[in-house]
Amino acid sequence: MRDSRALTDRARRNRRHARSYRSAIRIISVASRPGRISPAWRRSIVEADGPRAHTRRSIGVEDLSVHRSQTNYIEQIVSKGITMNKIVRTLLVGTVLAVGGGAVALAAGAPDSSVGTWTLNLAKSKFSPDPAPKSATRTYAESAQGTVLTVNGVAADGLPISWQATFKYDGKDYPITGSPNYDTLSSKRVNGSTVKSTQKKAGKVVGTTTRTISAHGKVLTLSSKGIDAKGIRHDDVAVYDKQ
Repeated sequence: MRDSRALTDRARRNRRHARSYRSAIRIISVASRPGRISPAWRRSIVEADGPRAHTRRSIGVEDLSVHRSQTNYIEQIVSKGITMNKIVRTLLVGTVLAVGGGAVALAAGAPDSSVGTWTLNLAKSKFSPDPAPKSATRTYAESAQGTVLTVNGVAADGLPISWQATFKYDGKDYPITGSPNYDTLSSKRVNGSTVKSTQKKAGKVVGTTTRTISAHGKVLTLSSKGIDAKGIRHDDVAVYDKQ
């Protein structure tokens, strides 16, 4: 009877140890998922087979000590797992912020992709109302005062087009010289390839333009709406090719 009872007690202990081991595995796997484990749930797993089993006479002091060691070990693993999750999340957030900040810095310090000479592609452009200008060239150049824009061409009626502006992408008004339609220009970047600008005449907004440059940097598109010096409203999409 004693041998049979000893074998039964040993089998029970083995089953308890196996359950503790499986509990540890469950805790470790769940602890690796941020925010998926609470202290109460963790204690319920660790103590699932502990409190009642410890009251049985068949478990000696040595077994109780082993079980407590296992419990402490599991608690340490879980605490370390939660701490590591916090560290990893902090590092990830820091990395994202660093990369984002670096991207902004690069964008701010990147050369102006509009710099160069652009020629109007009449076949790809659309002017409303017609007629379209016979030709147009836009030249962007960098200077100490900002970006210098020079526009030259021939209007639909054969008259020359020639005006210039020096501006910065800061949303402030800068003077335009030579244009009958506008006397100030303000521009602001939306992103690395897009700029929005506003044209004014005698302090009144008379036109808006969105400038985009293609990913390969070879095509510049101006989408403009407004009213000219003659009071005629226009809605144009002018496509320019880089020379």
